[in-house]
Amino acid sequence: MPENPKTASSSEYQKLDNAVIRSLTETSPRYWMLVGTLALIVAGAVVAYGYQIREGLWVTGLNNPVFWGGYILTFVFWIGLSHAGTLLSAVLHLTHSEWRKPVYRCAEIMTLFSLVNAGLLPIIHLGRGWYFYWVFPPYPNQRGLWPNMRSPLAWDSIAINTYLVGSALFLFLGMIPDLATARDHTQGWRRKFYQILSLGWRGGEAQWQHLRRAYVLMAAFLIPLMISVHSIVSWDFAASNVHGIHSTIFAPAFVLGAIYSGVSVVITISVLIRKYLKFESYIRIEHLEKLAIFLFILCLLWNYMMFVENFVLWQAEDKVELAIMQAKIFGPYAWMFWIMIATIGLLPLSLAAKRIRTSPKALLIVTLLINIGLWFERYLILIPSLAFPDESFAWGSYSLSAVEGIVLIGTLALFGLNFLIFIKLFPSVSMYEIKEMLPLREKEA
Repeated sequence: MPENPKTASSSEYQKLDNAVIRSLTETSPRYWMLVGTLALIVAGAVVAYGYQIREGLWVTGLNNPVFWGGYILTFVFWIGLSHAGTLLSAVLHLTHSEWRKPVYRCAEIMTLFSLVNAGLLPIIHLGRGWYFYWVFPPYPNQRGLWPNMRSPLAWDSIAINTYLVGSALFLFLGMIPDLATARDHTQGWRRKFYQILSLGWRGGEAQWQHLRRAYVLMAAFLIPLMISVHSIVSWDFAASNVHGIHSTIFAPAFVLGAIYSGVSVVITISVLIRKYLKFESYIRIEHLEKLAIFLFILCLLWNYMMFVENFVLWQAEDKVELAIMQAKIFGPYAWMFWIMIATIGLLPLSLAAKRIRTSPKALLIVTLLINIGLWFERYLILIPSLAFPDESFAWGSYSLSAVEGIVLIGTLALFGLNFLIFIKLFPSVSMYEIKEMLPLREKEA
């Protein structure tokens, strides 16, 4: 139990509690302006989707042979972002990594809302999205049809929904002591709200034992689930016979890319929360530096995976594979390819310099560019492979339509809107775990 007067001063604890409660109860006009702007963008995306439903999928850039486009590749992108929450919470918790404590709550929140966005995009991609429930195996549809359980698309439905429920429960378990603290420091509707969610938490020894046992079990459950989810997403492509995406390296490559993108967004969010919620005393430079070092290692692994993938394709000497590779490197997709190489493969190497990885502004710029490059990576995985089928007379092209662009920007705004609402209702850092670190800080001082 962290609230031990023999190991840390009560003033330090009170200062932390006050800072977090202030972030929940005090709201600036800039916050409401940002919320309103994001809500308007989301409303515009809803209107664009309504137009797509009324007019049909011809308003998108989808065609024959490119029947998967911006919605599906962004679905893969959002699924990737969700992996950082499990990695920073579950894996580093089981390995007793102390530096994860101030930043893992942001990662878990990101996981939850990334999965929500990911679940929406396949529905938006459907011509008749209101029949999305047909994909669920236990639920027969009106025509008596059942999903093909040998299809990776059915596996997606099971894995993603399981991961969403597990991640939400994992997030809630870790927040119970903090919700009790918020209950004891607020009044009115907030007190009643936190009283219900804190489940009668009083901080007794038995409660702490049960919580820690449940948290470890959930962490152990989510780690293999995390790996399987993005592996299954990669099999959506790898299990096909389409050139360029029929590859056995896709499962580990997708998991690596997912962790890469997720960690970079966690750094982005941590830098912003640290500055605008005034958590500099708790999300410190050394925590950002540890994340930056981890990102640097992921960059090296990504470069290796990229080399292996393209070297194998080049060695195969398949004319279609070589045509796809040429289109990526020297053809119509070259500008995306070289932006991807610059932002994912080269720019993060600058994190080897301590001055870069200890500068919040530099980390913000680097991580934002990394995720732009990783979206381009998903584009280059999917679109050129579909545009170059076996028969050369059927080769085609694809470009994102205005409707798709508006909807995709809307999903980004929805993520930001959900995050902003969440951090005004729930603590955005783990108070009780940061309190466990306070004695270490005093001892070091």
